[in-house]
Amino acid sequence: DEVKIKDLTNSDTGVSISRTNGVPEGAKLYADTMATESVLESNPELKEELPGLLTVYQITVKDADGKTVEVKNNPMTVKIPMTDQLKGYKYYQAVYLGDPLERFDAVVEGDFLVFETDHLSQYAILGSNTPFETSEKPTDPAKPEQQGKPSEQIESPQTGDSSNLA
Repeated sequence: DEVKIKDLTNSDTGVSISRTNGVPEGAKLYADTMATESVLESNPELKEELPGLLTVYQITVKDADGKTVEVKNNPMTVKIPMTDQLKGYKYYQAVYLGDPLERFDAVVEGDFLVFETDHLSQYAILGSNTPFETSEKPTDPAKPEQQGKPSEQIESPQTGDSSNLA
């Protein structure tokens, strides 16, 4: 009986997801690439957030009636075929184009780029030969200043407190 839990594969693009409890029997996987230009045009702020953008996939599951199945909080493995467009990089990242963006490390396994996620929608695939900045905001230089200001404020009340104690 356990053989039923096969990957769902989209025959056109070869994208597959591991079957999870949130995916009903008879459901189909729809996975289409989207024009990166149109994605960036509608979300210009993403240009800086997505360095090395290779492609964007819209990945959805539809039930037997063609209705979109919301797959959320459902850990699954997504496999994307390594097309010529994707090949040739050392590091990959899959970025969930939600609000906020969520970044997933993607790993090459055989002919597939593989990443784990727990929901489906639009995913940008990034490629790079240097490791990705996983931190959302690289604002380290600013931190010491921010830390300095509150500590000054803390010092003045402390003097008041110590006098009260005395």
